[in-house]
Amino acid sequence: MSLVHSGENLDPEGPGSSKVFFTTDKKAYTEDNVLIYNIIVYNIPRWLKDDHIFRYFRKFGLISELRLVDEKERCCRFSPTVGFVNFVEPESAYRVLQKCIHCIRHSFIEVKADNSWNQPDAEKAYSQKKRGAQQRKAETLNVDTNFTVLNVLSLNDYCLEIICGLLGLRDRIRFARVCNRFEEVFKMLSRRAYKRFEFHKLLGMALWEIRDFFRFAGKNIERVSGAVPLKNRQHIIPLIITCCVNLKRITLYDCKIKRNCLKKFFRNFHLLRELHFHRCDLHDLSIQSLQYLTQLESLTLSDNWKITGKFMKSLVQLKVLNLYNCSNIKTSNLIKICRSMPNLKSLDIRHCERLSPIFFNSMAEHCPQLEILKISCPYEHVSLLPRLKHLELILDTSLSGSHTQIFFKLVENKSQQLETLKIYGTNSINPQEISFISKLKNLKSLYCANNQAIDTNALRKLCQLEQLEELVIRNSGNITNEALIKLLRSCKHLRHLKIEFCEQITCEFVLEAINILKDRKDGSQLPFVLFVYGTSIDKYGMSECQKYMEAEKESLIKIVFEALIDDMEIPEDETCNSWLLEEPGTIGFQ
Repeated sequence: MSLVHSGENLDPEGPGSSKVFFTTDKKAYTEDNVLIYNIIVYNIPRWLKDDHIFRYFRKFGLISELRLVDEKERCCRFSPTVGFVNFVEPESAYRVLQKCIHCIRHSFIEVKADNSWNQPDAEKAYSQKKRGAQQRKAETLNVDTNFTVLNVLSLNDYCLEIICGLLGLRDRIRFARVCNRFEEVFKMLSRRAYKRFEFHKLLGMALWEIRDFFRFAGKNIERVSGAVPLKNRQHIIPLIITCCVNLKRITLYDCKIKRNCLKKFFRNFHLLRELHFHRCDLHDLSIQSLQYLTQLESLTLSDNWKITGKFMKSLVQLKVLNLYNCSNIKTSNLIKICRSMPNLKSLDIRHCERLSPIFFNSMAEHCPQLEILKISCPYEHVSLLPRLKHLELILDTSLSGSHTQIFFKLVENKSQQLETLKIYGTNSINPQEISFISKLKNLKSLYCANNQAIDTNALRKLCQLEQLEELVIRNSGNITNEALIKLLRSCKHLRHLKIEFCEQITCEFVLEAINILKDRKDGSQLPFVLFVYGTSIDKYGMSECQKYMEAEKESLIKIVFEALIDDMEIPEDETCNSWLLEEPGTIGFQ
């Protein structure tokens, strides 16, 4: 038996679909062990006619049917023709598949095996496999096969759903294919289990299993995320379009997507509200396909450097726009975008290097509803935004001390309004700027990690932030137990404190913090969460401390000892688990 790869670039719908079949005894079988009679012929020049194709393949064996896809069925007028050749005998298909490329009248055409479910023995092969599995199981248990099946069928649907829920995804699909009742049980399970689905779960699945999964569970899926597996990518996209009609959120990354594919992809998703594209090699013409998404409210286009913003002003209903690391966004286009989106509340333009001060100087006029802003350039005019509540700044560490003006303006214009301030950049702020930050009286969340200016004196100043709920000062300067205790006493709403790699903080701080938490009378049922990796707070010592164990049981405090990825330090669009997924390819189908 030999395993044959028909080639990554031989798909009629574009490159990137690596098909696998195997041969034995001069017959070819699909990955689902279905005998191959039918093949697909593609990249056929438009001038080759049915008769030319028929005469060529007739020499391999008797043909039961030959069909070429005419222009009316194809999305692109000038695309190559695709044909379907069905043989009477499987040996004929085997002989054709021995070569991936054939020559007809001096033109090279390519072939591959048709899908499992399009083969004449598809259902027969599956029925035989199912009976064989039942027989083997019965022999193992030394019981009658019919008795075993009847015994399972005697269970009610809720018990069957529990059994199905204990299986892996591939086994659940096989379970659903046993009979109509099991299929309904799987559909019942999918209403709860597959509202959110990650594409990496499809890895290793046969195409038939993927098809049946989307057929059975597709209408219950509301969110999909990840990179579509390279193998079978050309089939997965149409299945999503056909079956997942209730999608509300799509997150794709590391996928090159063709414009024609985007048009088909979005035409049927009328309920889509959130769309996220990360590193998908999009360009301005790709954005035109989004006009069909009339309910879209949130759009992320991070790390798509070809986008200039040319056709985005038509998306007037957007409330959230993320252009992180879209380095070619033009100032004139961004101004038009903001003018056309009256309800825009969140804008991320970090690492958009081509933007000029002209845009920032007029932001208050063009973005009157903006509440969340993420930028790399600290222009003080952003403090004039009338509704600004959340500001994130990436500061140039080589220009430390030159950002004072924006903090001064924030105090002048937003001291009673700004609720969240996040500052990225090692040693990017100085004591004077910390003094300004301490005057933002309504601040609830402050992130300023990796800054040696955050020391004992800085914490004394931050004690003025009485509304503070979350503070991140990991890897900061000379911070002591006494300074943190004073901060905890002053900031009575503080619930999250991240002090990783602050080595001088010891277990004594935890014990004193418990006393302070017991005296609080704010009525909150949430614990005080402390992140202490890299400090002198010992996990073993805390586990032996009766006072801490009692406080933890009472939900007064929770200590996180492990090193975690700080989601506030890594931009939101960079937190995808790309290591779970396939390498990038190109999506496109006819």
